[in-house]
Amino acid sequence: MTDTVTFRWLQEPAIPDSTPSPPSEGLLDWLARSTAPRAREARRFLKFNLAQLPAEWRTSVCRDLESRWQTAFFELIVARTLQAVGARLEREKTTASGRRPDFLAWFADRALIVDATSPEFLSAYEKSRQHVDPLEKIVHDAVPVAWGVWISELPEIGPAQSKREFKRLVRQLMRIPPPQHERDRRDIEEPFGGGMIRLKLLAASADQPAIAGGPWLAYWSDAISRIRRAVKRKRRQVRDSPYPRIVAIDGRFGATLHDFDRALFGDGGDGLGGEFINGRASEPVCAGVLAYPEVGLSCPCQPVLYLHPRFTGALPLPFALFERRMVKPDEQIETVPRSERVLQALRPADLSAS
Repeated sequence: MTDTVTFRWLQEPAIPDSTPSPPSEGLLDWLARSTAPRAREARRFLKFNLAQLPAEWRTSVCRDLESRWQTAFFELIVARTLQAVGARLEREKTTASGRRPDFLAWFADRALIVDATSPEFLSAYEKSRQHVDPLEKIVHDAVPVAWGVWISELPEIGPAQSKREFKRLVRQLMRIPPPQHERDRRDIEEPFGGGMIRLKLLAASADQPAIAGGPWLAYWSDAISRIRRAVKRKRRQVRDSPYPRIVAIDGRFGATLHDFDRALFGDGGDGLGGEFINGRASEPVCAGVLAYPEVGLSCPCQPVLYLHPRFTGALPLPFALFERRMVKPDEQIETVPRSERVLQALRPADLSAS
């Protein structure tokens, strides 16, 4: 790692400092000064995985992490995933059209192109989440036994503002007995600080989360269309490659595996067509999608491989290590689970320490 010693956020700070990170502090600024256990673990994770990359890549990857953390970090995770299943990587081979996919991955039996993409967050969404996430947690913690809650509206309380009165009021409003019937509901409306608290309490079922939904969650209702657009954009980029092509998609914009199911395979006759189900008969440009519903220093979620139903070629044998999803002729999705946790090879950061 001698080629990355100039990057302060990879070095252990000389002065002890375990103070929490304020909302305005960037991740790398926090890593450059914090000696908290979580910061040490994050630096260990980054140093280890950067060290596994080809030496000529490391400095440029560090610079990319400084200038565009979200996309560069995902590219690092994808590169390390491919290495973890045995790939030798080359960067950005230019195709005949002049476009440059991210990785050419060489395996013992064959090669393939892997292009990583991180669909952009909506800036308004990011801003709203800074305000809403802490409030949503307060509501979640206060939900009475056997109830779920639909959040219709929450007041504007900034990250730096006290939430003590909001918490007190929410707890007071939630003091209700358990539901008597499965269709029981309670509507809560209360003014607060120039705004409104509007909640709908619903009798919870066994498979329903405490927070059932609401506009703050539904705000990201375009996850399916974003996945489809990501595949279309990357399909154009790798169209003329001589190797099988995989698109790796960063799901941190709120996508779930159910969203990937619907975006790629449709939803079994409800009129929503999947990007991989378009009625054509020709060999597809993309052999599949490697979906990452969650991406982070702790590697919280293993990637899932979605195979294009018209792909007739063969992927490298190590790709059998991934959980695989395919669509059957009756449009039902078949899942082939795998017990292997590929991302354990990345030595995930333990962020449970304070």
